[in-house]
Amino acid sequence: MNISEIAELFGIKITSAEKIKSGHINQTCLVTADNGERYILQSINSQVFRRPETIMANIALAEKAFSVSETGMVKLPHYLTADDKNYAAADGKIWRIYSFAESKSNEKNLYFTGLSFGTFIRLMSGVKLAEEPAIDNFHSYRTYLARLEKMTDSVEMVRYRKLGNLLESVFTDNACRRVIHGDAKTANVIIGDYCTIIDLDTIMPGLSLYDFGDSIRSSAVTVDETEKDLSIVDIDMELYENYTKGF
Repeated sequence: MNISEIAELFGIKITSAEKIKSGHINQTCLVTADNGERYILQSINSQVFRRPETIMANIALAEKAFSVSETGMVKLPHYLTADDKNYAAADGKIWRIYSFAESKSNEKNLYFTGLSFGTFIRLMSGVKLAEEPAIDNFHSYRTYLARLEKMTDSVEMVRYRKLGNLLESVFTDNACRRVIHGDAKTANVIIGDYCTIIDLDTIMPGLSLYDFGDSIRSSAVTVDETEKDLSIVDIDMELYENYTKGF
């Protein structure tokens, strides 16, 4: 099936489709319907997300939680349905289509990023997700450490093991687990007429500090998050405080 035929499964006819190259996981297109509305049409990468139906069930629960609550200026995209589901199977893939959110600000405003992810955690409190996680061991430090140990015997591994012991002493089994976004980067909040939280595939139980820390790590540092020279990495305290006030 071509893109137009897939879009018709969700009840819309499109007049144009443009591939979006900024994402690294899912095949994504920006499509325009014949009524002028724009949508994001995606196929889910089953090599990364092995339980796409679970992901979409969790997204449906999140959208429902937001629909019945006072969310202020924080929103989620609206997912269209096909045969009463928020996804459709075609050509061996799982497809979905949701409303496009346009950014109207090029500035890094961590207050609104913090507000968005903090609101998400608050509104999802008490929501029971699907039992299977979207991605196994996605926030497991020990899992990543074990993979790294198979690749290198660097002296740095001693420091990484100590860090693992420290994390386990702080984040014990008694720590309060909540429903979190799971990929809380600035790029996943579109600031326009509203603050729209996107990339909802990693919704899962976890610690709120996962979202808080991921936002700070990726957005409030003085260099790009991919910087390898750790000696020049620092925190911009103004950005940190703005995020904290919103969160």
